[in-house]
Amino acid sequence: MEETHYLIDSSLVINDSWQQQEKLITIEHIVSLTINGKIWLYFGCTPTDLEALAIGFLFNNFIIDSMNEVACIYVCENKTNVDVWLHHSAEKPEQMEFVNIDNVLSTEYSFPVMDRERSPVECQEKNIAFLYKDFIKTRNLSLDSIKDVFYAVLYSGNKRIGQACDIEKKQTLDKLSGQCLLQSINIKGSILITNALINGEMMQKAARMGVSKMISLNSASTFALEYAKTIGIRIIGYVHQDHYSILI
Repeated sequence: MEETHYLIDSSLVINDSWQQQEKLITIEHIVSLTINGKIWLYFGCTPTDLEALAIGFLFNNFIIDSMNEVACIYVCENKTNVDVWLHHSAEKPEQMEFVNIDNVLSTEYSFPVMDRERSPVECQEKNIAFLYKDFIKTRNLSLDSIKDVFYAVLYSGNKRIGQACDIEKKQTLDKLSGQCLLQSINIKGSILITNALINGEMMQKAARMGVSKMISLNSASTFALEYAKTIGIRIIGYVHQDHYSILI
């Protein structure tokens, strides 16, 4: 398993006394992304799934649509650079981090149109409890006692098809996209569950991925909710073992 944390010595202070204590700290690497021999940007990221991060980033920013466009990808040994060569030329967009909504809505994906008249009782999601339990189990196994990173899991029905973590929300979703592209997994109509508050940028990436439902142990921003209305993605928040809230 790739290293995401390391131990440091710290001092635990309680009232007027203190004691030495080991604490786990999240590793952050600065990783450059090179496209066709040119450096495009630098990620500040958790140093895992770097191939997937690069591929997912290119997909979510409409640089590629499939792995058929990728000639080769190489992560250097010290994990400070991901070098991607495409079968075609590519210009670095002026605005890559936040995808234009017109681009998202013009993709080939079709999103389910939700029935706005259904009551909360009629909108009950039968598999939420299962997904919540599986998400918590998967996160705990992957991160052990670490809860300070963003974590996300993709499901097709009740089947787990991808999982990723990072110190950045957007890069967690890029890693998920990249994993599925690298493994030729169809993610259209999938369900995404995360411990992060869902914001507008996450919604745009989810739309690009073809996600049909976003589930959060946290909440969602106002922009995310308005965006979800536009493209027909269900958002469920405040998920716990025995209750949840249908936000849109």
